[in-house]
Amino acid sequence: MFNITFFTSIAEIGQETCNAMANKTSPFCQYEFLHALETSGSVGQDSGWSPQHIVIFEESIPIGVLPLYKKTHSYGEYVFDFACG
Repeated sequence: MFNITFFTSIAEIGQETCNAMANKTSPFCQYEFLHALETSGSVGQDSGWSPQHIVIFEESIPIGVLPLYKKTHSYGEYVFDFACG
């Protein structure tokens, strides 16, 4: 049986679990990078990027971590041109 849980902070998931799932594939998936984004304020409610990380569990054992962010505004999007004309 699989369970999916959302977390609003990478610290709630923990360094050991996060890095074990990242399997050293990319520095951008490592706990240290994601934690730095959150603690520096680069992501979070004030930036418009709220953490909504997913962890997939199989019988209470984490088998996958998916770092996600819920975006609450469109600022900084390349598809929008605010300086028309």
